[in-house]
Amino acid sequence: MIMGTHWRKHIVLALTIMINSLICKSEDASCNGVFDIYFVLDRSGSVSDHWGEIYGFVEQLTNRFVSPRMRVSYIAFSSRAVVILPLTGDRSEITEGLKLLSQIKPAGETYMHEGMKAALDQMKAQTSRSSSIIIALTDGKLEVYPFDLTVQEADAARGYGARVYCVGVMDFDQTQLADIADSTDQVFPVLAGFHALKTIVNSVLKQSCTEIFRIEPSSICVNESFNIVLRGSGFSRPRRAEEVVCSLTVNQKTYNQQPTVVEDGYLMCPAPLLREIGESIEVLISLNSGKSYISSPITIYATACSNGIWVLWLLLALLLLAGLAVLWWLWPLCCTVVIRDPPPSRPPPTPPPMPVEVDPLPKHRWPTVDASYYGGRGPGGIKRMEVRWGEKGSTEEGARLTKAKNAVVTMPEEVEEPIIPRPPPRPAPTYHPQEQSKWYTPIKGRYDALLALLRRQYDRVAVMRPTAQDKGRCINFTRVPST
Repeated sequence: MIMGTHWRKHIVLALTIMINSLICKSEDASCNGVFDIYFVLDRSGSVSDHWGEIYGFVEQLTNRFVSPRMRVSYIAFSSRAVVILPLTGDRSEITEGLKLLSQIKPAGETYMHEGMKAALDQMKAQTSRSSSIIIALTDGKLEVYPFDLTVQEADAARGYGARVYCVGVMDFDQTQLADIADSTDQVFPVLAGFHALKTIVNSVLKQSCTEIFRIEPSSICVNESFNIVLRGSGFSRPRRAEEVVCSLTVNQKTYNQQPTVVEDGYLMCPAPLLREIGESIEVLISLNSGKSYISSPITIYATACSNGIWVLWLLLALLLLAGLAVLWWLWPLCCTVVIRDPPPSRPPPTPPPMPVEVDPLPKHRWPTVDASYYGGRGPGGIKRMEVRWGEKGSTEEGARLTKAKNAVVTMPEEVEEPIIPRPPPRPAPTYHPQEQSKWYTPIKGRYDALLALLRRQYDRVAVMRPTAQDKGRCINFTRVPST
């Protein structure tokens, strides 16, 4: 019994591991957004026993951003900050940066502002502003002065279009991280410890990823007003809806429009008119009042559009052709009279022969009496008498006749007649079960009835239509003026 329970536990454990692995594989989401991602990681002495979990969290999250135009930078801070991987989009360099990150030996104090400053310096060095994300990770409470400096550096990074997210593990201060991040929604607490960092990868990815799936319309008509619709995810992440801006460039002139509709997966912006064929409009979307843009420009071109009049003319032409075809078919019926003999009537069917009833019983033979030997009564020896057959083949009146002396009574010889056998009984009618109707049986029945009706009407008209061998007379009508 103990051995059976032991094996049962092993089987349950194996099934649990398989189910968890399948769930994890199905939850491996990814992001195609174009960002500059700065990982600002705490490498103070308090995380010396948990650097492996921090490295695994960074590696998993990096692999979820799959856009080829994404750029990554790894920064580790303690008493001072070290840029382990400068901002780059080269995948081989990112792989090498991860290898260097895994070899870090944590030690020192928790000065997060040094890491924020290193990320800000790289943003300032960029020739063009792009959408940036800072993901800061720490496990402790900041001192008052380092905390104030960190908030200042985070605000300066937001001035360059960056979005700031904070991950706090175990002994952190929720209020401090909420002030450093853009909002409380962008703070991810991990109270269960460093081993639970892998459980928030999907949450961080979903919260930080903003991407555009498609834009509608891809082309527009000249001199027609329209709205630009962008479908994607993460459009409602800014602190205020006023920070979302549609930047539209037409003929090297830029229009900044506030979208009329802002939802998480849907964005609608009004667009200016395009007055010439071939003109284009470039669309950029910013979530921080134009400080940075979440994608490269998307171009929409102006084309010549038809107003649909040619479709109406085509329908009219088809109707005219159909009318001419019907007139060609019915015109001989209007001006030619053809009289044809009715088809010969069919003879009435012959009635079926009446079956002959056969008496299956043999006929009874009665005795015959030669009445010439009997004497009559009355005048002339003949008396009219009424003969009625009795039950045994004799007659009542004949029984009262005086038998002549020389009367001869003969009995017919018994001749065996063959017994006509009874006809065999009719077989019982066989029962044919009705075929099970299909789902389309009612439709098929109505369709067949409609075809039969159309065929019958066509045959009626076709019989009336004259052929080449028929001769008729055209009916002409002339108008006679009234006198």
